[in-house]
Amino acid sequence: MRERKVRILHEGQEYFLLDRGREGHGRTIAFLRRLDDTKPPPDDAQRVLTDLGEYEWIASFNDGALHVEPAHVALAPTLQGIVTRYVDESRHGRARDGTTPYWYVAVRGEPVFELARALPHGLSVMVWSDEGKAEAAATARKGIESSDLSVERIHDLGAFLVACRNDGFAGATLDEHDPVFFCLDENEEPRHLRLAMDAKGKLTQRLLSGDGSWDAWDGDEDLNPEVDVESADEYMVARIGELPWLGYFENAPLYALARKGAPSAIHVEQPDADDSQATAFCPIFQETELAEDYAREHGRRGLEPTRIDDLGALASDMTRRGVTLFLHPDAHRARAATMWWSDGAVVLDSFSGLWKSAEHGGFEKT
Repeated sequence: MRERKVRILHEGQEYFLLDRGREGHGRTIAFLRRLDDTKPPPDDAQRVLTDLGEYEWIASFNDGALHVEPAHVALAPTLQGIVTRYVDESRHGRARDGTTPYWYVAVRGEPVFELARALPHGLSVMVWSDEGKAEAAATARKGIESSDLSVERIHDLGAFLVACRNDGFAGATLDEHDPVFFCLDENEEPRHLRLAMDAKGKLTQRLLSGDGSWDAWDGDEDLNPEVDVESADEYMVARIGELPWLGYFENAPLYALARKGAPSAIHVEQPDADDSQATAFCPIFQETELAEDYAREHGRRGLEPTRIDDLGALASDMTRRGVTLFLHPDAHRARAATMWWSDGAVVLDSFSGLWKSAEHGGFEKT
């Protein structure tokens, strides 16, 4: 994300709140004081050179806690109040007359999400335009996720979505069916593009306006998708957990596709001749139904699932042939992974990083 600066004047002194978004598993906010002759910094002060001049680092907020430099402990209550208000307003927005309200469901303070097919690179925050539907969604989730659920009002949907993007969400889902994409305009300002079906069943594209309504977009304004894969991966680890892939369990059965009646003739997808960037891969799956769905959707007739008895042997053979194993190639990134053979082990790459096969039959983080 781009860092966000907020100027603060306190008792005649200029400060800046620097929102650095999510780093690791938490939001990171820094406080800087402009250096001048009226109050020289301590000898051991950390100096920060910005595009606005030289500043002194006086405090930081991360992992939910405020850390203040010893020379500025007297400011701790003030800074804590600023952080609390800033985080709340960046999440919900400021209440303004004439804006369209929205709602989200929170679990222990964090917005609920889904793995949206239209947004396969990360988590999609769920938003509702009707409070009653949000309440119904919260009721349906009780007993599944947690009893600690709440329905929160969003005063400014644009500010809320920017905060979600900064946290690590990859997009949003409105009313459980419309994907909302994070974009940047020609001035690199955040915009939000919604895909929806109109009353006639026609796909429409709409841009979020400042008052929370949606204006038709016909492509006259340049927009570029904004996908921060690294941030999205980190946030998936924080919300889903550090797993080789979502749905993983030790010694889980895996299946490849092979010619019917010839289980050793494992199917490999070859790249298109005009695609110089693509590489050959062997699609593999955790369930036979997923393998059958893939074969049917891609028109791979005459293929059937075959269980992989020795993943290491298959990975070794495919790597020797220049082929990568691809787990769930059409799935959301949380459920997908690539694998190859290296230094006597299967190496796995997924949203949670690199893993290698272990002697007990599972994977361990590298």
